[in-house]
Amino acid sequence: MVNCPLCQAGLKPAVFNTGGPEPCPLCDAKIQVEVFPALTRPEEEVLRSEALVDDQAGCFFHPGKKAVRVCDVCGRFICALCDLHINGDHLCPQCLETGKKKGSIESLDLNRMRWDKLALLIAVVSYITSVFSGFFALLTMFIIFKYWNAPRSITGNTRVRFIIAFLIAISQFALTLFFFYSIFNGLD
Repeated sequence: MVNCPLCQAGLKPAVFNTGGPEPCPLCDAKIQVEVFPALTRPEEEVLRSEALVDDQAGCFFHPGKKAVRVCDVCGRFICALCDLHINGDHLCPQCLETGKKKGSIESLDLNRMRWDKLALLIAVVSYITSVFSGFFALLTMFIIFKYWNAPRSITGNTRVRFIIAFLIAISQFALTLFFFYSIFNGLD
């Protein structure tokens, strides 16, 4: 939450807003920490967004709303509506957009590989062209088994493409085995 400016040790809420300098628990440097009170409130109390009262801070983006958090990146006061909780951090909308553009937010998932579509594409194309069909059938099955539990698209698709690709790959592999079996048995 709040770190010592000298040693970067995490400071406990007991040293916040005391009115005077307090020692850092790690380096014993005397520091005075003044924070917005919502920073130390329990999460359930912070989630409510109330109208602004005279002596309270207002949201940077919605001046008429009571600020309940401080953005962990820029330090702006934000209301419950603007509080974007991402991977343990609380960001304002502007810092989220900046982080998205710069790619500095690692946990932000902007695009995903659609393994179900890839498996189906490989199965269908190799089935139509029948070039190295046994190899591509095995590749399709590998993709299906490896990525069956991978995060799916956020558009709400199902595993139907995986199942169809698997059925095509099984039939393709069976046909390849039958083809090689008939060639080797015909040579005897």
